[in-house]
Amino acid sequence: MRKLGFHIFSLLLACLMAFTAVHMGYIRGQAPAVGQMELCTGTGPVTVGVDADGKPASLHYCPECALTLLAAVAVWQPETFAPSHQSAAFFPVETWNAHSAAAPQACARGPPVLA
Repeated sequence: MRKLGFHIFSLLLACLMAFTAVHMGYIRGQAPAVGQMELCTGTGPVTVGVDADGKPASLHYCPECALTLLAAVAVWQPETFAPSHQSAAFFPVETWNAHSAAAPQACARGPPVLA
């Protein structure tokens, strides 16, 4: 059963790649907009891309750059709460006294030999 599910999943992924490849080929084959025309409407100016014949050309997102739009979506992260109390049994505290550390010794040296 597991092997059958793997084969079905592989077939679905292959079909998905085939369909998206056709769509990207269609987008790349469209005539690019060579100019822009500004239309004054009741709600404000609208800019429309036009092709070489003056016909409106549809604008589309670049397929490679469209994937970067996913980075703009905020990723949900769960909130972390600080514990209301901490127990010494789970968090042992080691005390360290600053007076117990040895005093640093002076370490003077002479000038370099080849100066």
